[in-house]
Amino acid sequence: MPLDNLPSSAGPSQASADDERSTKDSVAETTHKFVSFYLGETHYAVPARAVAEVTGHLTPTPLPDGPASLFGIAPYRGDILAIVDIGASPGSIDPAKRKAVVLRPIGDEVELPVAFNVDRIGEMLQVRAEDVRYTSSTDSFSEYQTSIQGKPVFLVDPSRIVDLLSL
Repeated sequence: MPLDNLPSSAGPSQASADDERSTKDSVAETTHKFVSFYLGETHYAVPARAVAEVTGHLTPTPLPDGPASLFGIAPYRGDILAIVDIGASPGSIDPAKRKAVVLRPIGDEVELPVAFNVDRIGEMLQVRAEDVRYTSSTDSFSEYQTSIQGKPVFLVDPSRIVDLLSL
């Protein structure tokens, strides 16, 4: 579900009473929903279609010889989740207030469902494709950004989070 698959804007249309529905469909196609979250004061968002659910903070059990980006595994709803380190700041926020984002499986190559802890959850965002641009950030999983009320929101590609497990 890479972000580079966002459709380009639909360009001007010749709206009339007969094609009002078509115009509404075109607008819906160029708007994407995101679940937003914070790491420290930095605002991020991941496509809503990639999120299975948001839950309370997950405390992982470390695995010996696992990748550096793997905090560990945690039981959740009868499954075992791989908890990925995406740079959350564990000391800055009360753990009781922290949340975890559980991703939907991406492809067949993922052995465990993946989740990551965040400092706090933001709101659902609706972002128009034409408002998405490349970022100058050096963040390894955020290649795009948008602005909400004049502040940057870094858009996270969920496949990059999963890729952290193979490093």
